[in-house]
Amino acid sequence: RYPRIDYRLLEEHNEGIIGSSACLTGDTVLETSSGRMRLDEVVDRWKEGEEIFVLSYDEKENRAIHKKVLWGDLTRKKAKIVKINLKNGKSVRLTPDHKVYTNKGWMEAKDIKEHKDIKILSL
Repeated sequence: RYPRIDYRLLEEHNEGIIGSSACLTGDTVLETSSGRMRLDEVVDRWKEGEEIFVLSYDEKENRAIHKKVLWGDLTRKKAKIVKINLKNGKSVRLTPDHKVYTNKGWMEAKDIKEHKDIKILSL
């Protein structure tokens, strides 16, 4: 709804960036360069000044790489949440407008249907 990335950050890190007001839930586990960590912990540590790198899918290189966290915070309270069930039996919970990279390109979570290959890492 409201942009949370300022123009300075966009200028410095605009190559391949996707900006969104969408969210993952705080209990989402991320793969960081320091090991697995909950999203809410990543945000807290980032706010304390720690430099954190999370595993991300780089579509240009067609592989997973660690990228630096540029910003993080609670953006919406009591937001609607959708759940995507994965083939491995796990799931990810996120807001309907969160973009997810699939075999069809970037799609909003609310538009994900069965049988899409999703690039979700280390869940």
